[in-house]
Amino acid sequence: MLSRRAAIGYVATTVLLGFSRPALAARGASFQAIDSNGDGKVDLDEIKKAAAAKFDALDRNRTGTLTRREVGRLRLS
Repeated sequence: MLSRRAAIGYVATTVLLGFSRPALAARGASFQAIDSNGDGKVDLDEIKKAAAAKFDALDRNRTGTLTRREVGRLRLS
C-alpha cells in the first residue's frame, strides 16, 4: 500500500518535474487548475492541494492508503 503522504509527494513531484502542460491537460490537471490564486505561479501549497485531491480521488475506500488496485495503471516511482 502507498500511504497518503507518499502518494501526495509522488503526485507533487510528478507535477513539478515530470509533465509538460499538454501532458498535464491530458491527465485532467492543468497549470491553470493548480494555480488556484491565479497569480501565474504555482507554489508548494497549491501543489499539495492538487496532489491531495488526486489522492482522495484514487482512495475510493477512504482508508488513507492506496492499494495496487486503487492505483491501477498510474505509474509510481
